[in-house]
Amino acid sequence: MKKCLVLDLDNTLWGGVVGEDGLDGIKLGFDSEGAGFLAFQQAILDLHNRGIILAINSKNTYEDAMQVIRKHPNMVLKEKCSCKGKGCSKCSAQLKLKAKGPVTVYSKELKGKVKVIYEEMPLVELTEEQELELVATARLGKGIEHTKFSPGLVYYRNVPEIEIDKTCQECKKCIEACPQDVFKIEKEKIEIKDIYRCDLCEACVEACKKNCKDKSCIQINPGKEIMFFIESFGMISAKEILVEAVKALEDNLKQVRELP
Repeated sequence: MKKCLVLDLDNTLWGGVVGEDGLDGIKLGFDSEGAGFLAFQQAILDLHNRGIILAINSKNTYEDAMQVIRKHPNMVLKEKCSCKGKGCSKCSAQLKLKAKGPVTVYSKELKGKVKVIYEEMPLVELTEEQELELVATARLGKGIEHTKFSPGLVYYRNVPEIEIDKTCQECKKCIEACPQDVFKIEKEKIEIKDIYRCDLCEACVEACKKNCKDKSCIQINPGKEIMFFIESFGMISAKEILVEAVKALEDNLKQVRELP
């Protein structure tokens, strides 16, 4: 597996040539010209978060390159800091908000050195004589510690119990109807090929009823065994989702045990 990705800068991480176009002239943002470069940087960051080392091989001067990396508001691949999460100018920025009711306060009212991407998100509704003043800190990175962070889908279903009656005429209608390829013919008999593929849709039961005059030779019921599924969105692996979920559950149970 390749462990290092070497990148150019101009027309790779951003559109244009920074030495000629300047910081404000390069293409990197949410418009049609810059969105592709923004998405590319995000994909590169995802690789880095999975352990891939990033390196630069560019003809740009150090000053021109670092000007974009440090100062461009839409730069995803930022210079690393050494504050270890305490917060510094390289990894965080302050946003201020002040409002007086009656008014609906939107995210565009947050003012600071970074740009709010979604400006029309309602934050709070203030009534008459209500006021709001705050200072918030925007931190570089992904909100994996945020309560609303959702790294994937988790769901479960019962493993079915399937019974094939001895009166089965081996008409194969159940095999043809099953969308999950659960059944097979073995020694001229209908057998279960993979019970874990069955999603309890009962298409086989209905097909059997039609062919056997409203009597089905197949019975399907939810069993006691459970299958657990984890589908990651890609930010962290399915294994990490399970491990972190178990840790969170252990912490919650510990807090319950400590209740008076």
